[in-house]
Amino acid sequence: MSRRIFRPLFPRWPEGEVPIGHVTNGVHMSSWDSEETDALWTGSCGKDRWLGTLETLEADMRGLPDYRLWECRASARQSLIEYVRERLSRQLEAAGATPRRWSARSIYLTPTP
Repeated sequence: MSRRIFRPLFPRWPEGEVPIGHVTNGVHMSSWDSEETDALWTGSCGKDRWLGTLETLEADMRGLPDYRLWECRASARQSLIEYVRERLSRQLEAAGATPRRWSARSIYLTPTP
């Protein structure tokens, strides 16, 4: 995609030879964070926080209580553990693993407080 975007700068070059690799200098925030995180930031900083100027954004973020950030982090961590457990379970089942083997592996996915 990057080569296609920058191709007009190199009109005589085949698209595959345009000297552009990957462009990773930004994140589309509305699709990057989770629904829970979006709700947290929207409540603290407003819906259009990533648009326009960022003059008050830092102060708005700092106004968020630490415990709310920690709750959001803990919830995201738990969601990740559940996702990994589900994927690992399916992979082990597909490979013919016994429930006993799965039980032994689950100890590595125990969340810590």
